[in-house]
Amino acid sequence: MKTKPLDQLIEKWDEVARSIRRNGVADLDEYMNDLDLRQIIHDKLTVEEELISEDLIKTLGEADKNLMRATAEHTDCLWGQFNADDRGWTKEHNWWYWRIPPNAHFQTDKKGSSH
Repeated sequence: MKTKPLDQLIEKWDEVARSIRRNGVADLDEYMNDLDLRQIIHDKLTVEEELISEDLIKTLGEADKNLMRATAEHTDCLWGQFNADDRGWTKEHNWWYWRIPPNAHFQTDKKGSSH
């Protein structure tokens, strides 16, 4: 599967983050997919960092701020600790997986994902 160019992914993330900030989250499965979009951006940035413009850096930063304003820190990775360990995710580097909308009720287990 071919992924979209980095600029399109960042623009989509910006739209998603603004929507979450304005409207909250109605569907937790969709929210988790949105967080996966941010992870794809993170992964692509590790390879294409020198190809990103200052405008895209600014857009990504604003989108991240919007998500942080619209969510609260969660004690556990929303995909579960097993997945975090398996993929090498940390709260510091993959912080989006530790953010929860105020109206959400996640229960994470230590082996699998949230539900």
